[in-house]
Amino acid sequence: MAAIVLEIKWMYSVEYIPIDLEGETTSGMIETVEVVTASDGSKDQFIYQARYQYERDANGLHRLALTYVPEDNTEVMQLQDVDFGTSRITIPADLINPAAIWASDKNPLGASGNAISCKVIDADLRVERTLEWNAAFSISRPRQQALRKLLLLLDQRCAITGESTAAALDAAHIKSVADKGVDSVANAILLRADLHRLYDSGGFSINDDGSFRVLADVSDEYRRYLDEARLDERILARIRTRLAS
Repeated sequence: MAAIVLEIKWMYSVEYIPIDLEGETTSGMIETVEVVTASDGSKDQFIYQARYQYERDANGLHRLALTYVPEDNTEVMQLQDVDFGTSRITIPADLINPAAIWASDKNPLGASGNAISCKVIDADLRVERTLEWNAAFSISRPRQQALRKLLLLLDQRCAITGESTAAALDAAHIKSVADKGVDSVANAILLRADLHRLYDSGGFSINDDGSFRVLADVSDEYRRYLDEARLDERILARIRTRLAS
């Protein structure tokens, strides 16, 4: 199992961390997503970037050091108060009992050392393991599989039809990988597999207001979906920058 998602439930938010444990290189940039639920039940998503150092020992133990700095997260800084620092994470080969130590620039939630209940979710979104972390922040290095799983956790259904059967849903890139698009939640939405193929083939596009524009000859059923559907405002806000590029 290469792709996993770590889930950390904070007091006021949930952090999702997609990682491809078999594909990590020794250094680079990775992404994390924080979901904050407001008093009215609405949810906001915040995307962070971290600079990481990674190694895996002979016993399969994964070690990651992730550093969050202001210049990599200017968009998030405009939306909320952000804590910066470094998280050092160890993940055993069996994914049981990972641990993280967080050293921040301020006094972060979890700095007292209290264990936080977390879950590792496998690539099929069926197996969950409860973990104890000493302190934590979110980390991620999404690949295609991990990106799809994260979108299933965040969005749960097709952005057009509302279909929620996980096996029928794909991660559809707004800007394609062939066009130098990245595996990021800011560059992807969940689409039913047939709609994903139609989108990639140029059958329709997404307008700035979240509506859909038909670009090719499609059946009445597809046209009805596309004429009536609108992207959820939360999803639209997340991908708006990619739509404009």
